[in-house]
Amino acid sequence: MSSFHRWLELLFSRYLYIYENNVPVYFAGFYATGDTLRIAVESGVVKYRKNGAVVYTSTATPTYPLLADTSLSTAGSTINNVVLSGNLGSSASTVQWLVADHLGTPRMILDEWGNLAAMKRHDYLPFGEELFAPTGGRTAAQGYAGGDGIRQQFTSKERDVEIGLDYFGARCYSSIQGRFASADESLIDQRPSSPQSWNLYIYAANNPLRFTDPDGLAHWDKTGHFVGDYDGEYNADLQAVWVAKGRYWDFEMGRKRANEIYLDKLELERQRLLINWLTWKIYNDWLEERNRPRPHADTLILFGPITSASRLLGPAAELLQLGTARMNLLNAIENPALRRLVEYSYRVGARIGNGSTADAIRFEKETGVLLSRTGHIQKGKEVLSSLEKLLGSNKLNSKDAEIARQLIDDLKDALAK
Repeated sequence: MSSFHRWLELLFSRYLYIYENNVPVYFAGFYATGDTLRIAVESGVVKYRKNGAVVYTSTATPTYPLLADTSLSTAGSTINNVVLSGNLGSSASTVQWLVADHLGTPRMILDEWGNLAAMKRHDYLPFGEELFAPTGGRTAAQGYAGGDGIRQQFTSKERDVEIGLDYFGARCYSSIQGRFASADESLIDQRPSSPQSWNLYIYAANNPLRFTDPDGLAHWDKTGHFVGDYDGEYNADLQAVWVAKGRYWDFEMGRKRANEIYLDKLELERQRLLINWLTWKIYNDWLEERNRPRPHADTLILFGPITSASRLLGPAAELLQLGTARMNLLNAIENPALRRLVEYSYRVGARIGNGSTADAIRFEKETGVLLSRTGHIQKGKEVLSSLEKLLGSNKLNSKDAEIARQLIDDLKDALAK
C-alpha cells in the first residue's frame, strides 16, 4: 500500500477528476482560476476538497506518507502556493516541477527550487517510446537517468509499469508500437477522403508531433479542442464550425449556425402544425362532400401513435405527402395478426382515398373502374371475414379490439353500397 497514489487531474475543458492508483474514481465537476484544492487525511479517511467543500471521500484506507499530486492538462496552467503539512512520514516530501513540451509530455524535472544541477530529463520518440542513455549521446550526467518515479509519461498520461501501457481514458496506448491496444469505435468518424481514419488503432491521425489524444477517442490540436473531420463541420457541444484551411474551430460561425438550427426547428414545427391543420381541413371537406358522419374527436389523430383507428380520408395528391392512416394504424396496433391484416388491406402510396381496401371498393362501385384485374370486392370480403374471426377469438386487447371494430364497420359500409 506504500505505493498508493492519489491525484487530481485538471483537463482541457476544466474538468476535475480524482484518481486513485491510476484509476479515475470520481468526477468532481469543473475547476476555475483561483480554486483551492486540498487532499488530506481527516478523522482517519482521505478527503478531497475544493475551496473548502468536500467533493469526494475516499473509501481506501490511508497510508503514510500520503502520496498526492496534481496533473494539469491545460497549456499555460500554473499551481501557486503549494503547502505540505502534517505527518510527512519518515521520508522527505518534496515538490517537483515538471516542464512539458508542446504536447504536454514532461521533458525536464526540477526540484522545488528550480536547481538545474539536479535536473532530470526525458526524451521520447514521436509516438512516445522513451530514449534512455546512452542513445544518441545521452548520458546520466545530463540527467538521463531512470528511476525518478515520475508517473506522467508521454503527453502526461499515467504509465502502468506492469504492462507498459499508458492510460488514455477510453483505451490504453502502447508507446513502443505507436498504436492503441484496442480498437476505436467503428463508423464514428471514418470518411472516404481520409484513409488514416479507417485504421481504428492509430494514434492522433498518425501525426503525433502535431496532435494529441487526451481521452483515447479523438485527436486534439494545440488549442485544446479535438480536430474536425471536414470543412464546415458543426459541433453541437462546442457550438463551433471547423475551418479546414486554418485548422481551427470558429466559435462565431458556430453561434450563427446554432441560431440557424434553432430557427430551422421553429420553422419545421410551424410547418408541422400547418400540415396538421391542412390535413384536418382536407378530411372535413371530404366528409362534407360525401355527407358522411364525422368520427368522435378521440378516434382521429393525424400523426404518430393513435389510440383508436384513424379514418384519414382525402384526395390522394395531398395524402400522399401528409402521411397515411396505414402508418397511424401500424403505430397503434400491438397484435401481430391484426398488423398483418392492416398491411394487407392498406396500400403504401395509395392514389385512392386513404389506401384502404374499403375506399378502393367505394371508388370501384361509384365509377365502375376496377383498380385491379379482379377488383377489390372479393379482397374486402376476405379481410372482413378475417377481422371478424380475430375479433371473436378474444385475443385482442381493448385498444386493438376497438380498431378492429372500426375497420369492420368501414368494410361493411363499403360493401353495402
